[in-house]
Amino acid sequence: MLKRLTILLGAMVLMCSLTSAQTLRLDTYGVSPRLISFDLVDDFFEYPYNGLTSVGVGTMVYLKVTTTGTFTNPVWTMPVAPSGSNTVLTQTLAEGDNVIYLKFTPDKSGRYVIEFGDQGLTADITFNAAMYLGVNGGSVTCMNCHNNSLYGFIGDKWQQTGHYSDTERGFNGELSSHFRESCLACHSTGYDANPTAVNGGFDDYPFEFPAQLGPGVWDQLVQQYPEAMAMGRIQCESCHGPGGNHYGQTGNNAMVTTLDAENCAWCHDQGTHHNFPAQWDFSVHAKGPNVGYAGGRAGCANCHSGSGFVEWVKGGQQPLTAAPPAIPITCATCHDPHDASNHAQLRLVSATLTNGYEVTLGNEGRLCITCHKARRDGVDYTNNYLRNLSSHFGPHYSAQGDVLTGQNAVTWGYNVPTSPHLQAIENACVGCHMGEGPVDEAGNFELAGGHTFNMRTEDGVANVGVCEPCHGDVGEDFNEKKLYINGIADHDGDGVDEGLQEEVHGLLETLYDLLPNDGAGHVTITDSSVTKVQAQAAWNYLLIEEDRSAGMHNPEFAVELLKLSIGVLKGTISDVAPEDGQIPVEFNLAQNYPNPFNPSTTIKFSIPKASEVSLTIYDALGREVAKLVDEQKAAGTYSVDWNASNNASGIYFYRITTNEHVQVKKMVLVK
Repeated sequence: MLKRLTILLGAMVLMCSLTSAQTLRLDTYGVSPRLISFDLVDDFFEYPYNGLTSVGVGTMVYLKVTTTGTFTNPVWTMPVAPSGSNTVLTQTLAEGDNVIYLKFTPDKSGRYVIEFGDQGLTADITFNAAMYLGVNGGSVTCMNCHNNSLYGFIGDKWQQTGHYSDTERGFNGELSSHFRESCLACHSTGYDANPTAVNGGFDDYPFEFPAQLGPGVWDQLVQQYPEAMAMGRIQCESCHGPGGNHYGQTGNNAMVTTLDAENCAWCHDQGTHHNFPAQWDFSVHAKGPNVGYAGGRAGCANCHSGSGFVEWVKGGQQPLTAAPPAIPITCATCHDPHDASNHAQLRLVSATLTNGYEVTLGNEGRLCITCHKARRDGVDYTNNYLRNLSSHFGPHYSAQGDVLTGQNAVTWGYNVPTSPHLQAIENACVGCHMGEGPVDEAGNFELAGGHTFNMRTEDGVANVGVCEPCHGDVGEDFNEKKLYINGIADHDGDGVDEGLQEEVHGLLETLYDLLPNDGAGHVTITDSSVTKVQAQAAWNYLLIEEDRSAGMHNPEFAVELLKLSIGVLKGTISDVAPEDGQIPVEFNLAQNYPNPFNPSTTIKFSIPKASEVSLTIYDALGREVAKLVDEQKAAGTYSVDWNASNNASGIYFYRITTNEHVQVKKMVLVK
């Protein structure tokens, strides 16, 4: 017995040590001008670096190694380097006891392997240092090999982008009055202010910035400074690294492709006028909370992984059979660096919901809707709810596209009205979530809107400014804005006119209490005791809850859908809609049709709320002839037929009685 216990304890210790084993991660560390400006104490980061493993000779490179434990005896080595290289690995910066940065400068063209070790753990990374050639330089050029059908004529497409034309437009006075010599660090290829970086980049050739910008200046500069201007424009090597060691060889990191945001940030993250990456850093897209587990699944990668989305688009939007290595949703996930077919070089500007509804409005916002949708057909899913019982029952999280368009809900045939946000905001999601953010007292833009996609700053301040062009003064917070429908703002029935979001929360709470739930905030559509109507109402509940705007995306749709679902569950609204799909707003008894009639006629009536209903036929002497309805009815419009085959010709009366109304009308039977 003692031996068995000892073995068991030993196994448990081994399992614990395995599950808590220390790990290493070694990566390049891209550095933008903004990050350099923050490095005021250590002055470690000196020059921008795009995070590529294909770099120019003499370019300063930064690495970052992290551990899940604590470093005790870190050692950097370089087991592979070009012959004659004097590169050293001595400049490091520690951040706490589990992060170390290294910077080094490859001084010769060729392959470098950098290895890190600590406590028996090792990690390595391979670099290729080379000379820049230019898009049309070298004996074999980028265009020779890549501008063909195999690569989708990528060179021709590039020539339609701003990367190709903006530098030329800058010199010709068409880009901005602020275009100046300092802009060339990004508006050229291979520019590197590091004195050691003599690698064929723009700054390595004679060039003098013109005193005057205007038409024809670009062509003049090409004639005057042909070597420098051959490296003008933002060319292939700006994003893929220098091609001096490439020439068709793809091994040894001779040329690289990446979707990492760092590759864009070293130009687009100046910290002032160019601040997209700074905004993106604050976004959920950058944080990628679901990349780790969802991004690696083929069925999820097209939206939860930047690389998955790109592969899905390139594959004709067909389901992925395997997931590429998962990364966050970065700049190049949404923007195609090589193709300007769509505005802002967006990869996609169309969207179709899972129920087949094609979104025709919203323009650029349709890119967002491509992923921010339910991913299930609500009607089909709930019609077959017994096959879908699960703790994950309902629409996929973040179903904003469905709510914004007023689609994919279960309406039982009723027409649920929508607010005009989709129609009124030209680019839908983009118009609000990427609108200009608030400004602090010093005049600096705070982190909201833009590529943060957030409607609130880091301090929780609502970016209400994006609402004001249409709605005027909405107060200090979104929740102050009330929704009035027929003059009524109290939609949850608590007797208080509150902001829309509070009213929607109140309706959600009411609906939650009517649904199977666990008492902890989750509806439970998990077993066959659930009815179809409950499953349908639960879908609607989750659709609005997972929209996560508390009604702001489509106020009237959210309110009316929740009220409809509550009414159906309470039995005050029929789960079979009237012919016109409308819930009546007032009582009405229509004239029978046809009239006169022989021998049948139809009587229609509408009741705005649930009631006991009696519909009775009387002859001219006041005698009861027939009782057509005598039961509780939900709000709705109803049709009842009366066949008078056994009755004599003459005048008849039909009388309807509800809890609040009594009305009589006359009809004539002619045989």
